[in-house]
Amino acid sequence: MAALRVLGTAAKNYSYAQSVVASRTLLSSPSLSSSPQSQFSSPAVRRPDGDFQVTMIPGDGVGPELMHVVKEVFKAAEVPVQFDEHHVSEVHNMASEEKLDEVLNSMKLNRVAIKGKIYTPMEYKGELSSYEMKLRGARHPFSQAMGRNIANPTAMLLSSANMLKHLNLEFHSNLVSEAVKKVIKLGKVRTRDMGGYSTTSDFLKSIIDNLHPPRHR
Repeated sequence: MAALRVLGTAAKNYSYAQSVVASRTLLSSPSLSSSPQSQFSSPAVRRPDGDFQVTMIPGDGVGPELMHVVKEVFKAAEVPVQFDEHHVSEVHNMASEEKLDEVLNSMKLNRVAIKGKIYTPMEYKGELSSYEMKLRGARHPFSQAMGRNIANPTAMLLSSANMLKHLNLEFHSNLVSEAVKKVIKLGKVRTRDMGGYSTTSDFLKSIIDNLHPPRHR
């Protein structure tokens, strides 16, 4: 549990794109937060082919589904980002010290990370406070949406767009964010939490269909 808090703190320090479902208060770690300025001032890592490398931690619940949407949208938009993906879960016994060290090293190397929520066993059993869900404005618990193809990827996509802006990929950032905004504005594709019946796959397809450069007035 303590190790996961360290991971959460590291992700908070190194990432500019965290899912709304991943946002929560995390205990700080002296070893990771002693010099935040030097951490943030370091440039993101670029591969030999020119692509940026970003650590991805899908997390639990609908996290893997939302990250799949991000990867598919980035692929369709030809975003020059490669993900170094790591699956960490205390619930599914995927949070060994060795695994956590591997993830932390990835984040320290890449300087940028995108992560979903990592549940504790108590939260997974349904004892997660309803307060967090009210803050998110969700109409269904994320644990109940898992594997049902009904999760709303809006927050994760907009967060990923902010990440691209941080990487100075303004064109691709606008490409993704404008597509999301257009889909929402049109209102034809709405997931259940938006009062509709569209699936996550429907939303993904609509986003990809609307990936075009924003018109300048």
